[in-house]
Amino acid sequence: MKLAVIGTHGVGKTTLSLALAAEANKRGRNACHIGEVVRGSPFEINENNSADGAYWIVSTQIRMELEAKARGYQDIICDRSSIDPMIYMSVVGGEYDVGLFSSWYNLALSWLHTYDMIVLMKSDNHISIKPDGVRSTDKKFRDLINDEFIKFIETLDSEIFSNKILNYQEFLNDSYPDCERRDEDDYIDIMNKFYSLEKK
Repeated sequence: MKLAVIGTHGVGKTTLSLALAAEANKRGRNACHIGEVVRGSPFEINENNSADGAYWIVSTQIRMELEAKARGYQDIICDRSSIDPMIYMSVVGGEYDVGLFSSWYNLALSWLHTYDMIVLMKSDNHISIKPDGVRSTDKKFRDLINDEFIKFIETLDSEIFSNKILNYQEFLNDSYPDCERRDEDDYIDIMNKFYSLEKK
């Protein structure tokens, strides 16, 4: 099975995806974690992202997921998905071949069907972005990306993706409306839902 955590930067995707992979392994599953491939990009990223950079990220993301599948992992937990770089490009813009970009976008969109669950994490204006030398620390840019992810999710075919999309913040509010919760409870509940989608 395969799960991707998506959304803008600086919202806790890496922490969550690592924790979900750890939870899967605790359950005796043979699980792997695929980190943010953008960190190895030879192209500029963030506000200076380019179409070529986006194509590199999409192709590398898909290649790493296929390699993990070939190695026989039961569960593949991804920090981001194939569509993330295209969402960033829709905000950054710039000059590029429209036809070529459309082909890559359609590939990234089609690849979303290979994920059993997609967890969307939204930005929280109260949380600052810690400088790490890679991610943009511009809150306005982060929020623009966040809004674009939300709009994108709303365009997806509800009949196909209704059971695949999990809005992280809404899921927590529904699960723990009036009581204290531990992070470990979040991870357990998300993975319970994830495994409930497994084809019998």
